[in-house]
Amino acid sequence: MSKKILDLFNEEETDSLNLTPLIDVIFVVLVAFILIAPLLQLEKIELAQGGHKKTFSAPEQSSIFISVMPDHSILINKKKIPYSHLKQELVFLKKQHQGIVPQLAYDEKASFGMYQKVKNTLEDVGFDEMDVLLR
Repeated sequence: MSKKILDLFNEEETDSLNLTPLIDVIFVVLVAFILIAPLLQLEKIELAQGGHKKTFSAPEQSSIFISVMPDHSILINKKKIPYSHLKQELVFLKKQHQGIVPQLAYDEKASFGMYQKVKNTLEDVGFDEMDVLLR
């Protein structure tokens, strides 16, 4: 008879699940999110306020004007430059024109990869900023 009683206790233990470890893990994750959430910094883009009509004036013509054409050719001041010589030409122009902000005209039919290559080359040469002109 004692064996039957022990079997009943064993059945009750195996039928129920112990949720305590699961609940502990959930609380730890919840506390981690609560502590980390205020520290996250999301990138923000400030949009212009609607309802105001502002007149836009184009930036003054720069002495370094770069065009990326639809066939991925690059023009600097209307002179065709192969991509392999772009960095050398930009170094030369930067030495000539200290403090000038280059202007990059990007054709919408050109690939984004070429725009990114030109932008990265400008950064490598040492330009801190550039004007992007859209056609």
